[in-house]
Order: sequence, then structure tokens, then C-alpha cells
Amino acid sequence: IGMHPADVDRALAVTDRGCVFTSKDRGVTWERAGTLGMLPTMLAADQAEAGAWFAAGTALMRTTDNGATWVDVFRPQDAEERIVAFHRLETGTLHVLLQRSGLVASSEDGGKTWSEPKPWKGMPGGWAASLAVNAENPGHMLVAGRTLAPMWTAKDRDGGPMETWDGGKTWKVLADGIGGSKEPKRDWNRGRLAVIDPETDLLIYAADGLGVFARPAVDPEGEDAKALAKRATWVDVSPALPQARVTAATTVHGEDGLVILLQVEGENDTRQLLQTTTARLKQRVDALLDEAPEPDDLPKLWTRPATADPGARVWCLAPDPLLPGRFRAGDATGVGGVLVYGVPGALPAAAPARPGPVQPPAEDEASRPVPPEGLLAFTGGGDGAV
Repeated sequence: IGMHPADVDRALAVTDRGCVFTSKDRGVTWERAGTLGMLPTMLAADQAEAGAWFAAGTALMRTTDNGATWVDVFRPQDAEERIVAFHRLETGTLHVLLQRSGLVASSEDGGKTWSEPKPWKGMPGGWAASLAVNAENPGHMLVAGRTLAPMWTAKDRDGGPMETWDGGKTWKVLADGIGGSKEPKRDWNRGRLAVIDPETDLLIYAADGLGVFARPAVDPEGEDAKALAKRATWVDVSPALPQARVTAATTVHGEDGLVILLQVEGENDTRQLLQTTTARLKQRVDALLDEAPEPDDLPKLWTRPATADPGARVWCLAPDPLLPGRFRAGDATGVGGVLVYGVPGALPAAAPARPGPVQPPAEDEASRPVPPEGLLAFTGGGDGAV
């Protein structure tokens, strides 16, 4: 699901079968736009051009007509490879994260030519899951990798958080505080989420079954690198949800800096929608690293936002570029379709067990059924009907 900042009334949605739907009225009504032709892993608006979008999967594809037609921008040589993360910088530079190899391929000319990254010395195994790029220092990246081992052991060194400061030429596994060789934390290397906030110089890393962690970003070539090295360790900033795993995440700039919104699941399928700010996380990190007590008047580290929970597991969370606090989400069960929420106190209606028959149009506006506030849904059939 995506909203376009250059055309705030436009929304795009791609199903797990590659069917593309578009909305011209911020999600009130939808129509079939085209076919992507692959299982999508990510959808993002090209902020430089209205009508232009990127979609990732077995390739990175781009459309300039709101999903009607798509062309390849980058396609890995390995037919089984998938792109699980994508970033477009203001300079036009493109970065894609390859799941199986764990490498980052880059293009500085809009996708005409691409770098050919090679595995680096000491690179752990496993698959890549998430990529963060420092907007103020594009050579600084953070990758969340995850082990493929079905049962975790202390000897498992695959996956985990990996950082580069030179655009991917050299990398380092950041295991201090979570995956040290002496006492590694269980599931530390089942990475799910990576975030870099240049305003607070904070790195955020989430691992399924373990929680959320943060640490200061320390440039190894910086003037204060040696002095700051002692603080370069992960600090636990997890929400109070046992064995939490992130099912969807997004970041958006707010009045207090970068806001992180997560949907997490814990034991017994306990599901919560939670948010925090990097400014608040930095306060917690600084207090723990300096071994100083936090002031009593600080807000909670994680809060449930003043918005209705989507009521189901979602694949993505897309912030509304026009209305702060409102988001679009895609129901992972395939029943609810596109969920629009952000109205305090408005809860989505219970989704039907299966889509019912298509109803004929109402005779007039007065007799047309009104959807519940905070929820819009669509279901695409094989014939393209909505």
C-alpha cells in the first residue's frame, strides 16, 4: 500500500498476486490499474514525479502511469533472488537489498547502471530482511540479517545487524550487547527491522522473539570515534510484550522528530500497535549507557497511538502525506483488503469470513450504505472486479 506525496489524493495497492489497484480519492474508491507480474515485497512512491512508483520483488520495477504499465529498473542475475528493501535518495541514487546474498546494489544514474557488490570477508550467512540508509550520510547503512536455523543455538553466528560507512565497500557485524561470543542473547540474529535516525545519531534494530534495541552511531573515521567507542553497544528498548516480533513497521517525521510505528505480536498471538520517537529512545539509551536515572516526568517509552488498531495482522503501514496520524495498511489475511485508520476511537468492523456477491449500485446517494469511519476495504477478484 502506498500514498504519493507529489499527488496526495493518489493511492496505490498491490495484492499478493501482483494485481495493481489505484485510488484517485485517497482510498474512498478503487479501480484496477494493471498487473505487476510478480509477488511484491515493497511498494514506494517516486517522490520526484507524480504518477511514478517503484515496486520490489524478484526485480525492482517502475511505473510512470500509476500502475498501468511497469518496466524493469534492476533484475538480479539469480532468478531465485528477491529484493526485500529499496531506497531512493534525494540525489536520485537507488539502493536495493538482496535477500539471499545479503548484498546492497546501488545505482547513481537512476537505474541505468548498477554496482556489482561482492561478499565481504567475515560476512555472516542467513538472509537479509531490512535496510536503512542515513539520509545525511548516504554511505552509512544498516542491514538487519536473519539466521535460517529453525532452532537457535549460541554457536549460530548467521544474521544480525551489519553496518557500513563507505557505501558497502566494508561492513561490520554489530554484535556488542546482544550477540557477543560470551553470552549471546537468544534470537539476537533473527533480524527484522533496521532504522537510522541522523537527527539523534541513533541506530535501531529489531529481532524477532528478542525485541527492539538501539545504540549510538559511531563513525570509525570520526574525530570522537575513540571516545565514543565505549558507548557503541546495543541497549534494550523493547516494548513490554514477551517474545515480540515485528509484523509491520513505518517511520514518519513528526513534531518531536522521527516517529516509529510498529505492529508487534507476542506470545499467544497477542497483537499491539505501538509507537515511540527516536528522541525518547535516545533519552533511554543515554540514561542506560551513562548509568544515570531517568527523570520521573518522561513519557512512556512505547505508547499505543491515538488511532484505531487495524484489528488484524498487516503486511505494511503507509503514512498519509496529508493527514498526520492517519495510515493505510494491507490486511495480511487477504480478507480486509486496504485498511484506512487514524480516527481516535474508530474501530474497523469485523471482516466477513469470505467476500460476498457483488451488490448492484444503489439507486441514489441517500440509499447507498455508509462504511464505518476509519475503515475502507477492497477485494480484487480474478476477473479484476473490485
